[in-house]
Amino acid sequence: MRASLSTKKSVKTHLNGWLQQRRPGRAPSPAHILAAAVALLAAMSCCIYAIRAFHTHLLVQTVLETPIVEPSGVLKLDVQQHAAAEMLLRQLVDECAKQQQTVIHLDSQRRMVTSSSINPQHCPALDVVLPAPERALRSCTDAALYVIHVGGRLIPMPADVQAYDGYCGPQTARLFLDSIHPQLISQQKRVLHMQLVKPSLISPQHGPLHAHMQAFLCETRQCTTLMQQHVVERGYWASVWNMGLGSSDATVGTSGDVIAAVQASMSLGNPQGFALHVQSHKPEQTKAVLNCWAKHAELLPLVVVGGSAEVELTAAARAAANIIYLPPGATAAAAAEPGTGVSSVLHTSGATAAPAASSRLQSLQAAAALHVIPALDEGSLHDINEARAAGALIVTTDHPPMRELVTPEQGILVPIVQASLDSAFSSSSSDRSGSIAGLHGVRVPADGLCRAVQQALALPAAEAAAKRAAAAAHYKADQAAFVQRAAQLRAHLQAQSAAAAGTHAAAPAAEAAAASIAQAVGNAAAEAGGDAGSSTAQTALGRRAGLVW
Repeated sequence: MRASLSTKKSVKTHLNGWLQQRRPGRAPSPAHILAAAVALLAAMSCCIYAIRAFHTHLLVQTVLETPIVEPSGVLKLDVQQHAAAEMLLRQLVDECAKQQQTVIHLDSQRRMVTSSSINPQHCPALDVVLPAPERALRSCTDAALYVIHVGGRLIPMPADVQAYDGYCGPQTARLFLDSIHPQLISQQKRVLHMQLVKPSLISPQHGPLHAHMQAFLCETRQCTTLMQQHVVERGYWASVWNMGLGSSDATVGTSGDVIAAVQASMSLGNPQGFALHVQSHKPEQTKAVLNCWAKHAELLPLVVVGGSAEVELTAAARAAANIIYLPPGATAAAAAEPGTGVSSVLHTSGATAAPAASSRLQSLQAAAALHVIPALDEGSLHDINEARAAGALIVTTDHPPMRELVTPEQGILVPIVQASLDSAFSSSSSDRSGSIAGLHGVRVPADGLCRAVQQALALPAAEAAAKRAAAAAHYKADQAAFVQRAAQLRAHLQAQSAAAAGTHAAAPAAEAAAASIAQAVGNAAAEAGGDAGSSTAQTALGRRAGLVW
């Protein structure tokens, strides 16, 4: 008791002394000034820390918000619906690849409709923006998939952007593909802007445009993880949605007679058939494949389908008898003779060269025994996915996101190594400039690629057949998952469009899809044990970004 009274007395004496110093005419001592400054700084630091932590928490929550429910278990692809969608996809891609300023959408009977101008009275839930110069085969495939499965409308750059902005306003979301066009970023706050992103194309200079996006759509888990971290680090108030990858299926509508005819014409009598390589946007990939074949005359014939990349060939690759060069858009029957036609086939006019027509390429994809796709980024994902659909044996790189599509049970993976400065097959200059994909300093060794090809060709028949069957089965499951995610996105956009139009009820299709989503959410929550997974994901994302407290 005495100790307590003594303590209270000392505190009272100290306070009285301080109050006396605060009387007019008496300045506080330096010790008191220092103590007050330290206390003020500590309080400010605590406030800043709390504000920063709360801000990061809100950012992470925004990034993880998604209308897309991940499928539970392995989904089964509806064969009839898949076949109908595939035939429609080919129509849309072929029309899009004409690189004309056309508007493409589907009518109520799911038939393709084209027009030369944007109808101001037609307000779909989604517009996919793809100007004519950007309408290459792969970008057209991406756009067509969202037209078919999400109910979008493919549009070129509007002649009058201001008028277009006033047509439908927030009723129509806008989806950009590889490029964001700033003139189409609406001044209306309720318009939803999205981009289907590829991490290897994302660099710091895109920041001002990304700040206007409310959602980023990804095709792979690697993209989802990288973009979530990128969005939090940059402080964008946007969500990242994993849509998965949809691609064409060359086996639909391709008869056995056609496949046999292509195999006979391309294999040059080799009992193993022929290998296929489709040029990508990276010339180094094609150069490495050609040099491998030029060094090994014993390999089965290689068919190279021309693309937009310009490839400088060695003399050996030009003269190789086991390489067949097909110009862009050529049919199998119009193949150049082995070792001929190089200058007109591979040295095309860069990015403006027309891509191989989808209908002509698919017979080759369905007939090829081996697909060689030594990719370093997501630019060749459609090639890999289409090879899986064809049930082909695949050689690709042991690097994300390629190994998301092809595991050792489904193909042959080539290890990557650190690239030297003079490497012939390494990450491109765009990668070295700071893309979030982190490809700087990696390459596929030419000798490793050749060993992988030889390993694939030496597989026992039963093991090769098992890999092909596994690849085809995983394609079907992933395609079914993409279709389901696209239906959920469609329902979400239709509900937003109906709300923006002043309608209290969404369209019947949106209501049905929303009901199925609610059921799927309930099942997923029951299986995952509530919100624990979400909390864990938020914490993990914040820590990866270096922003979690």
